[in-house]
Amino acid sequence: RRAALTAIGGWASVRNELVDDMAVCRAIKRSGARVVFADGDQMADCRMYSDAASLRRGFAKNFYEGIGGRPLAMVLVMALHLVLFVVPFIALPVAAGFGAWGLAAAAAVGVAANLLLRMIMAVRYHHSLISVLLHPVAVVLMMGILFESFRWSRRGDIPWRGRSYGARVTRTAP
Repeated sequence: RRAALTAIGGWASVRNELVDDMAVCRAIKRSGARVVFADGDQMADCRMYSDAASLRRGFAKNFYEGIGGRPLAMVLVMALHLVLFVVPFIALPVAAGFGAWGLAAAAAVGVAANLLLRMIMAVRYHHSLISVLLHPVAVVLMMGILFESFRWSRRGDIPWRGRSYGARVTRTAP
């Protein structure tokens, strides 16, 4: 609610925060108000990034800090994404090639689940069908962005819109 945002000083109160949306949520919760997430898809349209380079920079700015700025969290996020969203696509042809039909069947279930999930998202968010097939590639690229985000944070130089931020992780959940 607007009153909760006003009570914490509005967006100006987090203007120097790197991950400002999470900082607002933390401040609102500290003030005693509640934070509720809702699907605003039908309320507004937003294109945050106009090209791949700005998308990479924008996500690299936030990603590592947004998961708490902890190396273990990064490793877990990377491992889970790779195991769940990439390995099945690799394991299926490899297992089938070696005649490991049980492993191939398990990998096929993983591939089918991935494709179904991405198809649902593609329909819901009006993504192209090619995004469904390229999902494993997108996950690998996303892990590269996470690693770049980690590097920027660790060196204390996170570039964004002509400024450089130092690592600013608040190690509490929003």
